[in-house]
Amino acid sequence: MPLSLLLLLLPACSLTTYDYTPCTEDSQCRAAFGNGMICSDAGLCAPLPPLDRCATAWPEDFFSAPDQHREDIVLATLFSRDPIEGDLEEALAAELAVRQVNDQGGLDGHPYAIVHCDYTEDPGIDTLTATEAVQAAGQYLVDLGVPALVGPATSSMSQDVWPVMEAGNLLYISPSATSPALTDIDGLIKTDAEPGLFWRTAPPDDLQGLAIAQDMADRDVVTVAVIHETSNYGSALADVFKSYFEASGSGQVTLYPFDEGDGTGRDTQVATSGGEPFDEVLFISGNIDDYIAFLNAAASLSSYDDRAIFLTDAGRDTKLLENTPGARDLYDQIRGSAPAVPTGTLYDFFQSAFAAAYAPGYSASDSSYTSYAYDAGWLAIYGTAWSLYNETDACTDDDHICGLGAARGMRRISDGATVEIMATTWNTVQASFQVGQSINVSGASGDLNFNPETGETVGPVDIWQINSTSDGFNTVTTISP
Repeated sequence: MPLSLLLLLLPACSLTTYDYTPCTEDSQCRAAFGNGMICSDAGLCAPLPPLDRCATAWPEDFFSAPDQHREDIVLATLFSRDPIEGDLEEALAAELAVRQVNDQGGLDGHPYAIVHCDYTEDPGIDTLTATEAVQAAGQYLVDLGVPALVGPATSSMSQDVWPVMEAGNLLYISPSATSPALTDIDGLIKTDAEPGLFWRTAPPDDLQGLAIAQDMADRDVVTVAVIHETSNYGSALADVFKSYFEASGSGQVTLYPFDEGDGTGRDTQVATSGGEPFDEVLFISGNIDDYIAFLNAAASLSSYDDRAIFLTDAGRDTKLLENTPGARDLYDQIRGSAPAVPTGTLYDFFQSAFAAAYAPGYSASDSSYTSYAYDAGWLAIYGTAWSLYNETDACTDDDHICGLGAARGMRRISDGATVEIMATTWNTVQASFQVGQSINVSGASGDLNFNPETGETVGPVDIWQINSTSDGFNTVTTISP
């Protein structure tokens, strides 16, 4: 490990200050010496070794000036930062919530910080697979003492990091992991005692599968080929759609699965299904690079010249349009579905704040899930506030902020007085939680009415098309649950 990296995490005190300080828990070392300290195997306080995948933070001097952030409440994001299939806009949206809460004075005088972790499979960083990377980054955040994070983006990564989150008692809120298979990952029924550590601001894909089936039935589609990755997202959504579509008597569905991450298998299924006389081809993947490759492959096949194409939510991304110039002749044949793009005052406030913080390099409109990530960032903050004021028995840390306590706070945001998620309502949230009162939040992504037993929210689904200038998407109709 380079010494320069190690020094980034050292608190501003001599080695002898903590080198002989006995401990039994990481929280003791963080309380004594600040963030970035752990209890080593030798039973002594020591600096947490840095991880290249989690080297970016806000404030920007979080790592380089740890003495200035000793008492920060540290949150995190866990996304891919790949330039094509990455989720940087979502990470920035969650960061925006942290910036705004600090502008309002933080929590009981404690400012917040946010560490950004990357699970991209990148040999320039290390030799880890994506699964190994998300677990390594998750473990780093557990060791850092983070109580809550926003992410991961995909259902597969959310599934893969679950064992680390469960063992480390860390709340994670995904803005876009929509697989129905994740509903019960942290228990069949949620309670105050066992609230579940996995939450999401986007509704699960049961609703999207139903919306796709309804849209196709309304257009008198009879035969559908479903090309889907064999992930907990792709397989689950394919099965949900098939069940709804065939149960309605609308027609017949044929499944063409391909192994997750197997480009060869994907391309084979594109060619095979294209040779059959289906009315429509539904393509399902959790990764934008699969959609890009699918359209580019379909553009080279004459069998797709007049074939109707349907894409799911990960396809509604401007990266699709930027990377498929050779497939533009197919654009008029494409429809898709995704959780509804929010509208209204709160969404407009969010877009304006995002632009003020990050334009011109980034736009909140570049991804379908930026507003969901922004709300998730605020909900992570709300969870820590509830934990501080109400969960003295749940958390061992002196400040009473932990993943379990924050997760219990997630059960206090869908019943009570209506509170809009924005910076200016932060004092209302704190005042309510200080006296143990629940609130009913409405966010930039819409109303977040979480079911108390499942921990799931519901929301409308957009049916979209590519616009006439091929640089964005228009909503054709919105289907409500």
